[in-house]
Amino acid sequence: MNNARKIVWCVLFIFICCSCVAAKEVHHYVFFNIDRQKISEPSFIDTKSFEGAQLKYRWRELEPEKDSYDFSAIRKDFTFLTSKGKKLFIQLQDVSFDQGVEGICNGLSQS
Repeated sequence: MNNARKIVWCVLFIFICCSCVAAKEVHHYVFFNIDRQKISEPSFIDTKSFEGAQLKYRWRELEPEKDSYDFSAIRKDFTFLTSKGKKLFIQLQDVSFDQGVEGICNGLSQS
């Protein structure tokens, strides 16, 4: 009888916990990495279930020189996507495992 009581309490606890958790709406973003030109492809733009695009911006392109910022690429992508009813998810990259990719500008690197 004691084991049955424990099982009932466990099931009741799980039921109460699960009923409190509401399912959230799923949002679909397509990751284009640094291939920003692909956001204009009809297969993305015309797919209503895609809420937006996730684009990677390297810190080096946003700050080409120390204390000199250029956000024109973000503005351009944001303007284009909003004109098509899409959202922009920004990913900033300041480091990379790829030796050929420099994440930050020369003025900030610590070599």
